[in-house]
Amino acid sequence: MLANNFDRKNKKINVQHNHFQQKSCSSCIVIVVAVVAVVLVVVVVVVIEVVVVVVVVVVVVVVVVVVVVQVVGVVVVAVVSLTEVLVLVVEVVVVVVVVVVVVVVVVVVVVVEVVVEMAVITIVLVVVAARAAENRDNCLIEECPQIWTGYQYGPRQLQKGVQLC
Repeated sequence: MLANNFDRKNKKINVQHNHFQQKSCSSCIVIVVAVVAVVLVVVVVVVIEVVVVVVVVVVVVVVVVVVVVQVVGVVVVAVVSLTEVLVLVVEVVVVVVVVVVVVVVVVVVVVVEVVVEMAVITIVLVVVAARAAENRDNCLIEECPQIWTGYQYGPRQLQKGVQLC
């Protein structure tokens, strides 16, 4: 009995299904074609959108890479230029420092030399003056003994003796 009911239901379903197919065969094909067309259009649109997104992403990445490369290039050129400028500045500073040090050393050496020479000349002049004064005293005593001896004879001879020396 269950089998008969199942068969009847099955027949009934089959009959209904066949009835549906017979009534809407043309509309089914249209629906299937429409669904397939819509799916194809959606797939094509999605593929186009994906391609467009990929192209845009690639273009953005290329632009970013180009900008980064340009920035890095500018930074590298700036760093290289800055490095070259810094090296040039360091070289100039070193040359200026060396020149200033050499000039200062030469000036100090010349000043010290002049001061030492002036000191030596002054010492020599003082010694010569002292020796001259000493010699003058010797001269007065040795070469002009009459001054001392003449002093005994009076102030006139003393003056005469000084004039003679």
